[in-house]
Amino acid sequence: MSVLSRRLVNWYVKFRTSYWYLGLFAIWIGVWIGLNKTGLWQFDNSELTYLNLILSTLAELQSILLLIYTQRIAERNERADEQERANVAAILRRLDVIHGGIEEISDELDDDS
Repeated sequence: MSVLSRRLVNWYVKFRTSYWYLGLFAIWIGVWIGLNKTGLWQFDNSELTYLNLILSTLAELQSILLLIYTQRIAERNERADEQERANVAAILRRLDVIHGGIEEISDELDDDS
């Protein structure tokens, strides 16, 4: 996935989870239904078929983008887990070296006494 597409997905998810989006979406649906039901400007039939089509398509696109986003987060978490395991292994190796040095010093002190 390119950097641009990642940025677009991040922006989209951030925008879609904001109160601004919730308000704009509610206004858009309200205007659509209001215009069609009052007869001021009827561009959809009485069952609001076009609105249903648009909302279904939007839901599908959202699910795809959210799956991409969650997959990216899972990959990032997996990389972080691998890094953490590598860090723990490095710390354990250092502790083994320190422990070996302490044992040598202890043995030398026992030999001196």
